Amino acid sequence: SEWKYPPFDAYMDENGDIYARGAQDTKDIAIQYLEAIKRLKNDNVTLPRTLHITIMTDEESGSAQGMKVFVNTTEFKTLNVGFALDEGQTTPGDTILASFVDKRAW
Repeated sequence: SEWKYPPFDAYMDENGDIYARGAQDTKDIAIQYLEAIKRLKNDNVTLPRTLHITIMTDEESGSAQGMKVFVNTTEFKTLNVGFALDEGQTTPGDTILASFVDKRAW
């Protein structure tokens, strides 16, 4: 099939719908993280550690060009990361499902 809009652009139509490669992937998780950070900041919450957020593009294919490379940099080591959250899954209500799975490719 042919693309209705250029596949490597992000086209927004008159309804606000965005057409682009990957535009429908689970961006809702990233938005939830950003919204949580915004609320913490607005509420003047002081955390015991610095909070860092990374958004990688290849998390579903082994992270060979994203996180795998990043964790071996001096910049990553200086962050002193305590733990990391993956994109996980959304839930329709107030319940948050948590699980631990070590699926790192490295």
